[in-house]
Amino acid sequence: MTFQPAIDHLGQTALKLVGTDANNESQEVFFNVDVILVTSIEQSNLDQYVQISPNPSSGVFQIDLSALSARGYSYQLTSPSTGKQIVQSEIINKAQLLLDLSAYPKGLYLFEARSENKRVVKKLLVIK
Repeated sequence: MTFQPAIDHLGQTALKLVGTDANNESQEVFFNVDVILVTSIEQSNLDQYVQISPNPSSGVFQIDLSALSARGYSYQLTSPSTGKQIVQSEIINKAQLLLDLSAYPKGLYLFEARSENKRVVKKLLVIK
């Protein structure tokens, strides 16, 4: 039996479980799950599309999304410790984003940006 989920975002996702029975026949089962907490993220080559500085920061982050999309993008910020979405917005024709988290507690936050065919998740660390 194999089970290797690759979950890197909050919300609903599908998982596949593959097993082999006594007759060596393969069986597949699909599950829909609601992800409320992500404890680690596998980084990909899409990291080049979003640049964040400084990171870690005392709360103010300059985010460069110019390579993500010329048409615009949406983003959301989530606290993995609570699973709650903090900020969500859609941006059109703006390559730079100033994100101020100084009013939020120190800790790890997940920044997710999406364009029409790309999705990038980055870790933001607020230190005080």
